[in-house]
Amino acid sequence: MAVPVTSNNERPRLLGPAEEGRLLAQREARLKPLVMTALNTGFRPSELFSLTWKDVDLQRWSITVRAAYAKNGESRSVPMHDILTTTLEEVRISSMGRGPVCLNRQGTPYKSFRTAFERAVLKVAIPDCTFHLLRHTFASRLGMAGVDLPTVKELIGYKDIKMTLRYTHLSGDHKHAAVSKLEQFGTKSHQCSQ
Repeated sequence: MAVPVTSNNERPRLLGPAEEGRLLAQREARLKPLVMTALNTGFRPSELFSLTWKDVDLQRWSITVRAAYAKNGESRSVPMHDILTTTLEEVRISSMGRGPVCLNRQGTPYKSFRTAFERAVLKVAIPDCTFHLLRHTFASRLGMAGVDLPTVKELIGYKDIKMTLRYTHLSGDHKHAAVSKLEQFGTKSHQCSQ
């Protein structure tokens, strides 16, 4: 479940599964590949703008940000799973697999998709949702899935593990599930004390 907005003293906000579903189901079809790619790669907007079909390897199931476009100046590849691969295959077919991956309504490369994204978020009523929240959700979901921090750091493209820690937060449901695992020990100790 999503938690409230972040500030220095508040709990971090993640995009919840229901919110993700609403965002992906909204009518602006051109945003779906952007949202899917951001949620499943953690790419920054500038990295998404730079993607060309040469950067997407559908046979090896990987997508690469070239060093010239990565904030830390280092190229990185992120493996793709079935859902993202299928989404990008559909986009590739409609764009004939040439040029930029992400195109706007006019079929030209995005310079910014902030307005389109904000409009979509308003239509589906997701409070406190910025495009950066998708990157944050990517890193946090990896952490909640048990992926070790050095791997999360590599996938999200940070040079320092401290930044990774800042973006890998656990949802309340995940924390509750973790603590509920302790019940097995309480049951055993309760049985021994009787």
